[in-house]
Parts: sequence; structure tokens; C-alpha cells
Amino acid sequence: MDAAQFIIPRWDAAVCKQSRAACATNGDSLAGPLENEPSGFLRRQALRFVAFATETRLLACRTAPMAAPPPRFSARLVDADDLTPLVRRLVFVREPSAPMHFLPGQWLNVFLPVQGAPAPLRRAYSIASAPRDDGTFEFAITRVEGGPGSTFLHAMPIGTCVEAEGPQGFFTRLADFASPTLFVATGTGLTPLRSMLLAAVEARTSTPIHLILGARHESDLLYRAELEALASAHPWFRVTFTLSQGAPDWAGARGYVQTHVAGALADLSKDAEPHIFVCGLQRMVSAVRDLVRKDLGLPRERVHGERFD
Repeated sequence: MDAAQFIIPRWDAAVCKQSRAACATNGDSLAGPLENEPSGFLRRQALRFVAFATETRLLACRTAPMAAPPPRFSARLVDADDLTPLVRRLVFVREPSAPMHFLPGQWLNVFLPVQGAPAPLRRAYSIASAPRDDGTFEFAITRVEGGPGSTFLHAMPIGTCVEAEGPQGFFTRLADFASPTLFVATGTGLTPLRSMLLAAVEARTSTPIHLILGARHESDLLYRAELEALASAHPWFRVTFTLSQGAPDWAGARGYVQTHVAGALADLSKDAEPHIFVCGLQRMVSAVRDLVRKDLGLPRERVHGERFD
């Protein structure tokens, strides 16, 4: 295996949806502070990709080449429904029809023709579905009060077309990943983890996966029925729903997601050394990273995170 096998994304402020000064990659195992000289950074990252992939078979990214922008295409909305009072599921199909190739966990830029805006608004959303040959892909998008992008998408009629660009992103887990895995998410931080989970299901994996999904209220839990059905159908998958403001009659787990991480990792460690993938708002992601790395001693290369703010 050599560096030529890995195609590093172009140098772009949007590569990981975070500040260049604050982030190197979304996979914490590959992270390091960005520097002013992109070519040096990319050379070092290529070597890190090779070393890390050789050891763990987690190939972090195979997106657009350095010399070219990620592909841009038209996408038509074909289905939509509400997952919760504030989160809407949107299903798009690529046009002209073509398979939708991406790594589970990656994201797309979409360009929204919002009325009154001087140019289409660019927004980045993680793909919530597994890669599909029929060209369809899903988003789960929270409506933000006063947010022009999410307001536009929640009101978008079926049949509307938008421009999209990508895929991009380093926060990925291949379907045949062999290490036991803990997923930790709050809110729409579930979306890239759902992509990873559905890809694992389609690959008929037997690798243990435990998802801890947090929300304030029971009505805020995304894809609950689907996740419960997957847990019933596949003995290697377990899901824990935890509420920070659960009603008195809530029978599930309570508290923040980090409350349940140590026990879940201990259970997964009975099979092999686990990896953890955590996604959500920065405060939660940072709290979980600090817990597993500083308090629980999980090696850096086994901790992968992406934040949405």
C-alpha cells in the first residue's frame, strides 16, 4: 500500500466543515493542527492515511483529487416527511440518473436558491443513507428558527431541483470495518452514523456496533422505530436511547450520552479493542473525547469525531 492509493481532498475551507485553524480532519485519529502551507500538510496527511489504514483498514477518505474540485450535480427532491417536529427527512435523486458513490459518513454541499439572497446559499449536510446504485440519498435536516437554508428545505415541494457538490469528508467507516464500534450521537449527529450503520447491515457484517443516541425528549428521537427494528433483527447491533429531560413515565436510559459511554465501551472491549465514532454539537463531542481519551485511556487512533457547529 502506498500514498498513490489515497486521493486527498482539495485544499478548501469547507473540507471538514470547520475552521482551518481549528481542525485538520474530522477523524480525530488523523487529526493535527493545520498549517499555513497546504502542500506540506497534504503530504503529511497522505503518509498518516497509509500508516493508519495499513494497521486498521479504516480508509479515511477517497474523494476528489487535489487538483480538481469535488463533482457538482443536480439533485431532485423525490420524497420528504417529518421525523420529529423540527427534523425533516429529504430524499433526493441524482440527475441525470447515476449511482451515488460516497463513503458512509461523508457529506455534500447543497446550493439553495433562497429568494432575496444575492447568490445561492451553500449549506453542508451529512448523508443519512448508505451508498445506493439508484442515485438516491437522504438528509435529515433540523429547522433552525430564522435559518434561511433550513427554512427553504423544509418548505421545498417534491420535484424541486437543487445543485449539490461532493461527496467530501474524513469522518468515515467502511462497511467491512472489523473492530467493535461505539456510535455516540445527539440530534442530527445521528445522520452520518446511520449511513455507516445501514452500510454495515447491507454488507451483512457481524462486527458489534452499539449506538447511544441522546435527545431532550422522547419525541426528539430520530429514526427510533427503524433503529429498534434493526436491533431486533441483528444481534450484533444494540441501541440505547437516553433522554436528558425525559418524562416521568420514560422507561429508557436518562442523562447525557457521556453518562453511558464507559459501560458501553467496557461491553464492547470483551470482543476486541473498540473504536468510537461521535457526532453532534461541539460541547458534546468535546466532552466525549475528553472522557474516552483522558479518563478511559482510549488511544487517539480509536477516537473519531465530527461536530456540526
